[in-house]
Amino acid sequence: VRRVVFASSNHAMGMYDRHSEWPVYNHLPPRPDSLYGVSKVFGETLGRFYHDEYGLEFIALRIGWATADVGSGDDDLLRAMWLSPDDTAQVVERAIEAPVTFGIYYAISDNPNRRWDLTNTMLELGYRPNDNWEYVLGEHERVVEGGRPAAPGWPN
Repeated sequence: VRRVVFASSNHAMGMYDRHSEWPVYNHLPPRPDSLYGVSKVFGETLGRFYHDEYGLEFIALRIGWATADVGSGDDDLLRAMWLSPDDTAQVVERAIEAPVTFGIYYAISDNPNRRWDLTNTMLELGYRPNDNWEYVLGEHERVVEGGRPAAPGWPN
């Protein structure tokens, strides 16, 4: 294959969330919050090796909370990382077609309370999220300066 689009996860950086250390940028050192997160960091690192050693194109998408039913989770952190089905399709399509040959990108919708930087996802992949949980649920964000702390034991 010429290109791999790797389904990574927000859990690759989950300790930032656990300790409410926001905003989170893709260039920060990985801080997985679980063995699952460790496996995603390993996958990203393996992709970097294959890109550098063999020229394999590798795009990692650090996917937030992908669900069609954003109302099923009342947790502020879940809503902040929500990725709608339509935005999922768009970011994957952009990852397949982008002119870049390597990168790690956040994949979340345009949520007002998001804590993860989408700058490189938008600039390098051309991703333009269309959805946000406020619009879907007809609710408004409860603004907490600096963001609401992660729930004890995050991730659940």
